[in-house]
Order: sequence, then C-alpha cells, then structure tokens
Amino acid sequence: MKKLLGLALIGLLLGHGRVLAQSAHRPLNSSINWADTKEWKIYYIPSKEAFSYPLDTLKTFRSISLSQDSMEVFLTHATEIPVERTPVWMGYYVSTCRLPNGTYLKVEISQYGRFFYEERENRYYQLNEGVQDNWLSYLNEKWVQLEGAK
Repeated sequence: MKKLLGLALIGLLLGHGRVLAQSAHRPLNSSINWADTKEWKIYYIPSKEAFSYPLDTLKTFRSISLSQDSMEVFLTHATEIPVERTPVWMGYYVSTCRLPNGTYLKVEISQYGRFFYEERENRYYQLNEGVQDNWLSYLNEKWVQLEGAK
C-alpha cells in the first residue's frame, strides 16, 4: 500500500513538473472538498441496475473500505468536468464516502475513464493526470479483494 501511495504521489508531482500546493482544489460551483471526505467504501454489486440503487440500499451489499491516505492523495486535485464534456460510461464501481458534516454520499466511479460522478450535486469529476493510472490499479485491486471475499 505504501508503495502504491508513493507512486501516486510521485506521479502527481511529475505530472506537473513542480511540487503542488497541499491545499485541496474545489471547483467554484461545487460544495465538496474531496480531500476532506472520509470512510470511502466500494460495494460488490455485479448488476447493471446498481446505478439506480439509493444510498440506504447499499448497506445490504458486501463492501470493502478504501485507504484514507490513498483516497486523499487521489482526490486532492480532482476537478469538475464541464457539463458539455459529460463522459461516457463503460463500467463502474459503486462507492460511498462521508463528508466532514457526517453526510454520506453515493459516488459512482468509472472503471476505465478516470472520472467519478456524485449524485447529490449531479456532477462529474476527473482526477489529476499524474494519479489516474494508480487510481485505476488501486480500485481494481480492491474490487478483486472484494470479489474474493465471498
């Protein structure tokens, strides 16, 4: 895990050719500071209907926690994707996280596209290029662990 976190941080730094500020980026019209989110989980829901499941239904599915440190590195510089560039889905993970005020959010994460969607604000976000490949590898690793936990 430390190796993956280190690779993500190196990718983030190399991706911009300079050390980035430690403060989290929050788009002006988004109320979510992704670096402040906690208790990330992905859920084992091998169904195409998972996108439509409400937040409270997710508790009935098997889940696995995601590392707080890793998620903070991955999400620190996430930026909102403009509406006119709404991405195309090919597969996704269903996840949740908790805001600092205790509110839980349902977040769908693309399995291939390096972006995620937050339902409450109906917005798409993309990750910094320097961490995108490590993000996908990390999520795939966690999904495989979740699948094997039958």
